[in-house]
Amino acid sequence: MLKRLKIHFFIMSLSIVMAVSPATVFSQGLPELPPQEDPDSPPLSPEDMIPEKPSPDEALPDLGKDRNALQKKQAEIDRLLAVLKRTPDYKEAGKISRQIQGLWAQSGSDTIDLLMQWAEDAINEQDYAMALDFLDNVVALQPDYAEGWARRAAVHVQLNDLKLAMSDLKRSLELEPRNYNALFLVGSILEMTGRNKLALHAYEDALKIYPQMQRAQKHVADILEEQTGQAI
Repeated sequence: MLKRLKIHFFIMSLSIVMAVSPATVFSQGLPELPPQEDPDSPPLSPEDMIPEKPSPDEALPDLGKDRNALQKKQAEIDRLLAVLKRTPDYKEAGKISRQIQGLWAQSGSDTIDLLMQWAEDAINEQDYAMALDFLDNVVALQPDYAEGWARRAAVHVQLNDLKLAMSDLKRSLELEPRNYNALFLVGSILEMTGRNKLALHAYEDALKIYPQMQRAQKHVADILEEQTGQAI
């Protein structure tokens, strides 16, 4: 009973978050983050920077390489996003999310895929300057690849350049407005800089697309608990 009441309160709290236009969110001036007490513990975790990939037993569909491959890929993404939105089990939703991420990651270019892998390796080694070099090349070579902009935004956060991070996220979401990881990152940046009301809106937008996104649920619950003084 108590658990149901907590869930009900959580849902009701989400419903009263004030709607804020994306233009308002991205026009906010952002201060720099304070220096990290532990330089080896940057603002974002690897999970926040690199979306989880499908496991070996979660093979992506073979969409072929003919001229209709892009249309097939988009149709499959649309289908999976629709399923994700109505999936109540968080484990099953996580599997669907990984499949979506796998499809979004497909750039259609071996060069871009290699640069993205090198950037991921550099991120895992916390060599963010090197990762930025690779991602600069990604967005220059393929400016319509939404994942490149989102990944570079995360690196900008680690390097404490939040204005560039938000600029990259704006571009990424223009290319793929349903990228819930990019929306989560927008929320994270806003929350880091004390703009909790705007952060709630960004997290809420991510949850509209991926309702079982536990990271977003936790951040919303934490902010609401801080605002209301009540445990969610």
